[in-house]
Amino acid sequence: MKILFLSITSEIGGADLAMLRTIGELDRAEFQAVVALPEDGPLVDSFREAGAEVVFFPMMRLRKTWNPFWHLKYAVSFGGTCRKMSEFVAENGIDLLHTNSLPNLYGASVSRRARVPHLWEIREIDLRPRIVRNWLVRKAQLGADRIVAMSRTIAKELSLSPERRSVIYGSVDLDSYSPGSDARQNLLGRFALTAETRVAGIWCRFDEWKGLPVAIRAAGLVARDNPGFRLLVAGGPTAGHEHYARELQALADREAPGAVIFTGWLKPGEIPGFVSGLDVAVHASTSPEPFGLVIAEAMAAGTPLVAPRIGSPLELVEHGEDGLLYEAGNPAALAVALKRFLDDRELAAACAESGRRKAEELFDIRKNVRRLESIYRELAGGGQE
Repeated sequence: MKILFLSITSEIGGADLAMLRTIGELDRAEFQAVVALPEDGPLVDSFREAGAEVVFFPMMRLRKTWNPFWHLKYAVSFGGTCRKMSEFVAENGIDLLHTNSLPNLYGASVSRRARVPHLWEIREIDLRPRIVRNWLVRKAQLGADRIVAMSRTIAKELSLSPERRSVIYGSVDLDSYSPGSDARQNLLGRFALTAETRVAGIWCRFDEWKGLPVAIRAAGLVARDNPGFRLLVAGGPTAGHEHYARELQALADREAPGAVIFTGWLKPGEIPGFVSGLDVAVHASTSPEPFGLVIAEAMAAGTPLVAPRIGSPLELVEHGEDGLLYEAGNPAALAVALKRFLDDRELAAACAESGRRKAEELFDIRKNVRRLESIYRELAGGGQE
């Protein structure tokens, strides 16, 4: 079965990594992946290494902008792009479309034109204004043969109809994350840190809603009482938003001098070692997180996790059992949670162990991709889920 995956970004983000991991786990004897991207990007080689063919179409992402010229450009180009994609589907024997994000409208149109089944995977909840969010959800409900939500939080917040909806959590390769390995020594060596250094880490694309200023300010508060504490900030800005990275660096210099290290982007293969080497993993989003791949990665690594009491962490993290929750957007509350783990190693170890068990239950990529493959077969008429 030949599946065309549609992504409207060519960046490194949670949705992009999740799609990459899904493709890498597909049964290649039965499924052939083709990835459609708007342009070249940092994950293209990784998609190819995972066995996918990569093609490019001039897709555009819906934006929150009042610029009428941008909306006009989107409207004018949309039909032509869908026509080219439909021709590609017909000429290359594509059996099924898999859209990777709610604001990606191309799949619904191409599915209708090319008469192929369409699976729409939804990874977002905080889409504003609400009228736009409701319109997008209606488009998905009408334009997909099956909707897959990445969490129950998404399904609930968007009021997705249960008749043609499935919930499959974001997944990780559990074998790549090794609790108790030598990852900590490798991490300390990579950043020239001493064995006494306590290290927390946050890894994400530098979007404003990811709460990086909250994490940086919290690091400054922790470092006042723990001079050996360091916060590693992995990731970077999207094209055109480099100024935000400079603002974050200035904030760190001012409010957490010497306590914050910006590592730059991590390659997909570097993430497991990075997460496994941390003393504490930090999730800091200030808007409701639809899933939060960071949560799955931290639990898989057996790394104690602190997360905001908003969005999917309320579904996935049991406070005091497999992580700690704190008031979203509050640096002081985050600092308290960090210090609790740093000061209470027994609690940290217990939460890490429970988190690993939860990862094995909910986030195992082998189990979850097998479920997805069953849906593919059902949509293509070859079986039942």
